[in-house]
Amino acid sequence: MIELHSYDTEHKLIRLSIKEMLELNIVNWKYNRPPDEIRCTEIAEYFTKCNPDILQPFVFHYVSNTQQYEALDGIHRWCSLTKMNNIEKMNEKYVLIHVYKDKSDGFLVDIFQNLNKTVPVPNLYFRANNEDNTEKQIIEYITKDWIKKYTAHFSPNPNCNVPNINRDTFIELITDIYKTHQIRSKEKLENLLQGANQKIKERVENGYRDNRNKFSDKQKEKCIKSGCYLFLYRPDIIKTII
Repeated sequence: MIELHSYDTEHKLIRLSIKEMLELNIVNWKYNRPPDEIRCTEIAEYFTKCNPDILQPFVFHYVSNTQQYEALDGIHRWCSLTKMNNIEKMNEKYVLIHVYKDKSDGFLVDIFQNLNKTVPVPNLYFRANNEDNTEKQIIEYITKDWIKKYTAHFSPNPNCNVPNINRDTFIELITDIYKTHQIRSKEKLENLLQGANQKIKERVENGYRDNRNKFSDKQKEKCIKSGCYLFLYRPDIIKTII
């Protein structure tokens, strides 16, 4: 680990090998979204195939009390590296890391929001109250469950086509449903989603058509195969069906 530049006593730019980085005690920052496993797998496949010499710099926050590095930016790249079967080929490559030390939550939120202006993070992770994480726990449980059940419909691309959806878009959708319907259990949220899924399925089976939503045979075939019809509609329409 080599210090390349010191911005001040609590902000350093360091260089270290990927092998050294993977030996650090790295965790996800508490207000960061969890890694998207689909995206991590895609990045790992890219690393394996292309063996890139340059990786985008990481941004970590070092906490002296726990001796942990909290990932503010780069959690997907880090997760992808841990998934590689042939990581040896990249071990000696170098990465740059901006390391902040023992900063306040307010300071880190400002840094984080600036980093994510082009790819907004769901508001769920900023609203989560440390004393009551019920909403966050329910949303994350349902998200993981739907990704597991309907993997083929989740895309890392935020502008994907129906009948697919991006994970963060799904989180925003079910967070809105959670608030609108005053949900307090994962069972109620699941029932609402499955109820809407069934309504859309019946529309497809009955040949329902409107000017805004014309489903191709290929789209319908994918939904029939998976049993997931919900994402034939955009989130704003889904909310009206629920």
